[in-house]
Amino acid sequence: MDDQDRVGRRGAPLASGGGPAVAIDDVAHLLRRIRHGDQSALGELYDLTCDRLFGLASTWSSTTAEAEQLLGRTYLRLWRVAPARAVKSGEEMAWMTQLLAECRPATG
Repeated sequence: MDDQDRVGRRGAPLASGGGPAVAIDDVAHLLRRIRHGDQSALGELYDLTCDRLFGLASTWSSTTAEAEQLLGRTYLRLWRVAPARAVKSGEEMAWMTQLLAECRPATG
C-alpha cells in the first residue's frame, strides 16, 4: 500500500487505530435521527465517522477506489437498515463496523 492509499477522506492522514476518536453520543443522536428518516443526519454521520471507517475499509481493500466503494455500500446499507435496528447505547461504532464487514465482497 503506497502513501496515497494511507490517506483518509479529504486528504487527512489516518490516525492510529484507523481514524480520529468519534464522540459516541453524537453518533447515537445521529442514528436516532436517521431512524426517523432525517437525510441530513446521514450526511452528518458520514462526516463524523467516514475517516475511521475508511481506515478499516482500506485495510480490507487492495485500492483506494475499492475502499471508497465499500464505504459507500456501508452507508447506503446503514440508511436502509437503521430504521429497523435498535443499537445498544455505546455500541454504535461497533455496529457500523459490523455493517462495513457485512458489505465486504465475498472472497474467492
